[in-house]
Amino acid sequence: MRLPTSWGQANIHASLLAALGLIALSMLLLSYSKSSFAEFRSFAFTLPVIWVISLAVRIAAQHAAIGVHSLELETLLGPTGNLSTHYEDLPPRQILKYALSGHLSSLSLAMLGAIVSAALIPATAAGGLTLATLLDIQGGLNNRALASQIMWVNLLIGIFNLLPTVPFDNRALLYSLLSRKQADEPGILSKLAFLNSHLSCILFGCGITLLILGFFSGTDYFAWYALVAASVYLLVSSRLEAARSRLLEEQYMPFVSVRKDTPQRHPPAPHLKVAAQEARSRAPEKEKPIKKIAASEADLDEILRKLHREGSDALSDQEHEALLQASQKLKDKRSSPRD
Repeated sequence: MRLPTSWGQANIHASLLAALGLIALSMLLLSYSKSSFAEFRSFAFTLPVIWVISLAVRIAAQHAAIGVHSLELETLLGPTGNLSTHYEDLPPRQILKYALSGHLSSLSLAMLGAIVSAALIPATAAGGLTLATLLDIQGGLNNRALASQIMWVNLLIGIFNLLPTVPFDNRALLYSLLSRKQADEPGILSKLAFLNSHLSCILFGCGITLLILGFFSGTDYFAWYALVAASVYLLVSSRLEAARSRLLEEQYMPFVSVRKDTPQRHPPAPHLKVAAQEARSRAPEKEKPIKKIAASEADLDEILRKLHREGSDALSDQEHEALLQASQKLKDKRSSPRD
């Protein structure tokens, strides 16, 4: 399902429709379970609408922040924002703008909702303006109810996007910072996997600690559920990042014949073998051998991105030769300890 937009290509992911449907259904069931929950009936209609509007504002702010680069960015709208990781092809500075603008848009909407809700709290309310009354989500279609729902929806979206993994925007923030110090994408993904795995252990330890404290103190700390769930998600995502890092690292060696006595954990993909044969078949047709070039890490990274996006046929002879040289160097580096 396509969305009309002037910023590149935008699609709706099925998870967004499923999430909104579950929110509406759960609110309806909860409202009919007890008479005191009748105000939740309106949430079934207002929360999905506010959620979609908040996501649209977040995506629009991100596209506006990166300017013309938004034409190159694919948008896949999910429950927490853009699920696509095509921002990896942008310059590090633009990725940073993309991530920060998403965080700031959700924070601004949450603050706007809190300010309006605080202004509309009646002076005769019990206790006056307190944190408890401010955070009390209101049902209905009045201004205070809508303001409180805007505040809570954007708080939830902002909290989810603090996770430094796919598909949340904090991952884009870390990716931009790591890209400034390291040019090769496999190394960046490897560091993200390392960070997520360690953060997973920390969150799991905190969750179990809260569970034990609650058991002995007789207090139920509900936060331990969220911490354990986040730790499991981060652990799974770290494994995926590590697997993707290994896959991209193999693309540094697409055209080098591997020694028979060298064990291969990950055999080259069939399309890389075809590309290798085409590269070898083109070599004798040249009257003069291609001049060897010394490509920097940034150049190699750009060549690999081009290979990943457009395939081997889009590479020039010089780019093929640069990959050959980099592959040979990486192979020599790996095989030197065994020699």
